[in-house]
Amino acid sequence: QRAAAAPSAPPPPAAPPQPQASEPAAGKALSAFEERRLASLEGELAALGDAEAALQQRINTFDAARDGYSDLQDWTAELETLQAKVADTEERWLALAERA
Repeated sequence: QRAAAAPSAPPPPAAPPQPQASEPAAGKALSAFEERRLASLEGELAALGDAEAALQQRINTFDAARDGYSDLQDWTAELETLQAKVADTEERWLALAERA
């Protein structure tokens, strides 16, 4: 009979990923341009949020007798586009806010 095999040693821990050239250095202060851009993005997010809420209200109060279904389709498509724009703007804001 064979003796039980000795347990193998655990694999060495993986090295932490190296920052890529396109990633900003952590702890680096924002430039004046980036600070203005951060403030601008905050304003854009507020405006986009207001537009999204207004459009959602229009969709929620849809009345087939008053509004056509093509309007509902247009509003829904517009809402999806707006939500994608909000997500993109939030990502850009977050990237700058993390460094601020």
